[in-house]
Amino acid sequence: MWLMLCGKYKGLSLPYEVMVWIHGGGFIFGAASLYDGSALATYQDVVVVVIQYRLGFLGFLSTGDEHMSGNFGMLDQVEALRWVQQHIHNFGGNPDLVTIFGESAGGVSVSLLLLSPLSDGLFHHAIAESGTAAIRLLLANDPVPAMQDVALRIPLNVDGVFLTKPVDELYQTHELLTIPFMTGVNSDEGGWSISSWHAMKWRNS
Repeated sequence: MWLMLCGKYKGLSLPYEVMVWIHGGGFIFGAASLYDGSALATYQDVVVVVIQYRLGFLGFLSTGDEHMSGNFGMLDQVEALRWVQQHIHNFGGNPDLVTIFGESAGGVSVSLLLLSPLSDGLFHHAIAESGTAAIRLLLANDPVPAMQDVALRIPLNVDGVFLTKPVDELYQTHELLTIPFMTGVNSDEGGWSISSWHAMKWRNS
């Protein structure tokens, strides 16, 4: 994890609010090391934590049973948030004022964490940027067929641990954390990739 303690020179009293950044990359690529939270920490008077989680097969391979349940990348995020609760006070952070935020797959992660029973008490505000758990492309109720697909997009799955039910059902039954939540999209969201998607569609037709 990367931590940045905001400057004490402003004379503000400790502890500071904590912001935990979850990077994007389609759950396949990306890294915490690509992000520098120093400006946010300095100018907004917060402690910034940037977390890393397992990606690709290492993070999300599943056999659909107890032998390899999957969602290990999401469990990494839960463990990082538990670490924050236990240790962030040593860095001047307030464990009772933790905001998680992320973009793209990080935004999906944020909204998935809102649906997981493992997240209870680990954070208090959430911001999902350009990503949501409602994206069906990234979630498989039965992961085995998806794993056999040569065009694999590493799926999250209903493992009974991190996710106890399909996302749609959790939304319909309101089984999610009731905390302040902000979400949004970019202008022309996904527009850069439309041409490549259509080109591939025509080539394979």
